[in-house]
Amino acid sequence: MATIRKRKLKTQISFQVQVRRVGSELITKSFLTKEDAIKWARKTERELDQGAFQDYQESDKVTLGNLFERYIAEGKHKKKRQWRYEEYRKNQLLEDELAKVSLLKVSTKHLAEFRDRRLKKVKAATFNKDFNFISVVIATALQDWGYSLPNNPCKFFKRVPEGNPRDRILESWEEIKLINACRQSHNKYLSKIIEFAIETAVRQGELLNIQYDDIDFNNTQNEVKDIKFTSAKKPLKLLYRIIDMTTNEGNIVLDFFAGSGTTAHACMQMNRRWIAVEQMDYIEDITKERLKKVINGEQGGISKDVSWQGGGEFVYFDFNLL
Repeated sequence: MATIRKRKLKTQISFQVQVRRVGSELITKSFLTKEDAIKWARKTERELDQGAFQDYQESDKVTLGNLFERYIAEGKHKKKRQWRYEEYRKNQLLEDELAKVSLLKVSTKHLAEFRDRRLKKVKAATFNKDFNFISVVIATALQDWGYSLPNNPCKFFKRVPEGNPRDRILESWEEIKLINACRQSHNKYLSKIIEFAIETAVRQGELLNIQYDDIDFNNTQNEVKDIKFTSAKKPLKLLYRIIDMTTNEGNIVLDFFAGSGTTAHACMQMNRRWIAVEQMDYIEDITKERLKKVINGEQGGISKDVSWQGGGEFVYFDFNLL
């Protein structure tokens, strides 16, 4: 049963609708005209009869900032490996006016305005991570915390293109110049840190947390704590040890996931024959070009250990052209 109450405010009159049903919480909403109040009351009662009514009152009372804080307070973010970054991201978002918008009212317009503000301070990749956090928090509110929305605006909002990724590795002369410059530093560890970073493509935060005992040199996947270099170069020196222990000169080494060509690189410098297979397009610009530099006598990686002077050859096939 719906009741409509006329309310006199300081500057205007409003009409408050109250809908009561046994077994349901009181549903209320205010309107400036009685006609709108009657229409909403009839619509709400009809939806209740049909079991199709969605109560958005709680969603209107809570802000995105409230949800961000609850998400962190409940430890939902700790399922992720780099969960501490989520706490920093929450603090950054709380400083933005988006955090003051209620869950019910948030729209793609609010997200677009947040995007424009954020991109003045950070790059596209950072904004996309911010947006991912917002999207996950809203999804958690709808799925786990009992909030309701007519629709989730994050499903209609596009992430920002992040531009072209890095498409080359250091030239031999660039690597030598960088290492030599690092050796001039008062920090005696700097050159070694840079050499390790070049070989593994490990990120700065992960690199600074690594201790010597964390590295299993007998692990062919080169796992460092919970860090797996699944999308980066494998260290040449690690592959040198593996190939040296398991093969003899002239043996054939097969690598079905050639990537940037590190295995083939090591094989060429250790007088092993090799077959490398890769399906990604970067083999043309990165892998092939890297191996050509090895033939030309590049001096990075294990070159000095094996007294590499260059030489050799390889045949490259692109089966897409057949």
